[in-house]
Amino acid sequence: FIDEAPVEKSGGIVNKVMQDIEVACKPADLPDHIDVSLAQLANLEDKIVVKDINLPKGVTTKVEEDSAVVTVSAAREEEEEAVSEAPDMDAIEVEDKGKKEDESAEG
Repeated sequence: FIDEAPVEKSGGIVNKVMQDIEVACKPADLPDHIDVSLAQLANLEDKIVVKDINLPKGVTTKVEEDSAVVTVSAAREEEEEAVSEAPDMDAIEVEDKGKKEDESAEG
């Protein structure tokens, strides 16, 4: 993935859905990587699909052309967690844990 997505400056989140893509080609035409420019992602809900990728000559994809490669979504605002009061340590009951000796056991 190359370039910066303009939508990130306005609060959009870029989701890289597909990291690898299956291609078909002659061994000599096999690319070591395929660049996907994020510069076209300017608006929320924009996406890049397989058919938008510029594949080298002699290379075809074996993935459906409408499959999403990159999507953009709105940033979700995290709700601030309510600050709770410290627990009342006197109200906490402590249970005895561990093995209890059997008083009726022969020794």
